[in-house]
Amino acid sequence: EIERLLLRNQCVQAENMKVMIVDDSAEVRRMITSFIGDLVSEFVECGDGCEALAAYAEHRPDLVLMDYEMTLMNGFQATRAIKKDFPEAYIVIVSQWDSEALREAAKDAGADAYINKKSLLPLREFVRFSARLYDGSHEKEE
Repeated sequence: EIERLLLRNQCVQAENMKVMIVDDSAEVRRMITSFIGDLVSEFVECGDGCEALAAYAEHRPDLVLMDYEMTLMNGFQATRAIKKDFPEAYIVIVSQWDSEALREAAKDAGADAYINKKSLLPLREFVRFSARLYDGSHEKEE
């Protein structure tokens, strides 16, 4: 019985799981959407950090996947701004660039994690973790 419940928990899509993808590349947004689409019920897509600020306030996603290098406002600036107004936001930086200094800067900006685009496998675990964290049905304060 316990094994069946554990297996069911791993395989079931998170009901009402909303993920916001912020990346200036539509191709990357499509790739991430297809990679985790079976685990997510709704996506919100943004092309830059400025757009992400308004979209977060409007959609209040359960998880934000944020690129680092974008025009207008980079991912660290956007993360800092979102976390200022919404400290409960769960933001993961997803970048092609990776170094200890960038990971530290992401942490300083308020990011909850950092994933390199070269290996997106950890994204699935972050989605599953977020779904368990919120049970896919949490109510956010207005």
